[in-house]
Amino acid sequence: MKLTAGQASVPANSAEFAAFQKLLAEKAPSTYFGSSGIEGQQQAAKRALVQQIGGTPEKLSAAISARTAASDINYKAAFEEIVKRDKGLRELWKNPYFKDEVGEAFKLAKAGGTTPIAKNMTQFLHFVKEGLDARLRSFSNPSQPAISNATKNAILDAKQKLLTWLETKNPPYQEARLAHVAASKPINQMKMGQELERALVAPATEAERATALANAIRKGETTVSKATGRPRIEDLTTEQRASLDALEAEFKRSADYGRLTGKGMQSMKERIRAAKLLPSGLFMPILSVARGWANRALGSGVEKGLEKAAVTATDPKAMARAMAQAQMKRGVPADIAYRAALAAVIEQGQSQ
Repeated sequence: MKLTAGQASVPANSAEFAAFQKLLAEKAPSTYFGSSGIEGQQQAAKRALVQQIGGTPEKLSAAISARTAASDINYKAAFEEIVKRDKGLRELWKNPYFKDEVGEAFKLAKAGGTTPIAKNMTQFLHFVKEGLDARLRSFSNPSQPAISNATKNAILDAKQKLLTWLETKNPPYQEARLAHVAASKPINQMKMGQELERALVAPATEAERATALANAIRKGETTVSKATGRPRIEDLTTEQRASLDALEAEFKRSADYGRLTGKGMQSMKERIRAAKLLPSGLFMPILSVARGWANRALGSGVEKGLEKAAVTATDPKAMARAMAQAQMKRGVPADIAYRAALAAVIEQGQSQ
């Protein structure tokens, strides 16, 4: 992602330099702002990160249709397998959480014309499993009353025992379920990516986008997938999660830059209003270097110097080189250790 010198130097924690960068941006608004400026380029880069996860609505729709078609075939074959009751199933039937879903499963079976149950046992038990899934998903809904971990674990245990029994008796059912889960993972990735993209597009300001992104991430952490039974965010690949982490880091950098700018702006404006950029008395020499370079740029005084600096500051490495050269021209001994540290900070910032 393209960073300005001020953004890249955030780890150096110089409020004055952050404010200096903001003033430079105001000298070249077309370069820094708008859809084709650095601001727009940065927003586009953030959006591109989530588009790599979310793809397009058309791609998502095609994936859902393909999953539905394949699962219809697989489950139909599994439902046609004959399984018989035994002692293990009778024990399952005694479980109160299992029994809670039996009534609804009977209604679904009757509505679908699959009675008598004995001839369609797999599908009937599948309905029971889906009922248990729905109970578990409801617990992640903040509008629902909180439940104890003991209750949640008891329902999970009932579901797992049901799956173990059913998939042992009917391997094609296990194959159908696992194929559906596998096909659902990329769908969950796309759903979350597109939620993130909407969070970045709708809000008007950077702070609002940061809040919307955080809310979308929390939603991905709490929304349990019907197909996988896990929070949607858990289906992201390692690479996708790294992209999301990078995006969060960019918003944090932006927030830190904004805070530094606010703290340093008054001091910088007072110095800019002077005939020359006066010494700042900073412990860190970064602003002193910038002051000397701006005063001498084009030999035309502060205003012209700031205009030139505004262009150079779009490239952190170029700004660092110009500042170091100015320091050496002034006859000030180069602080090699400091310049090396500054270069490392800026290079790190530009690579993130």
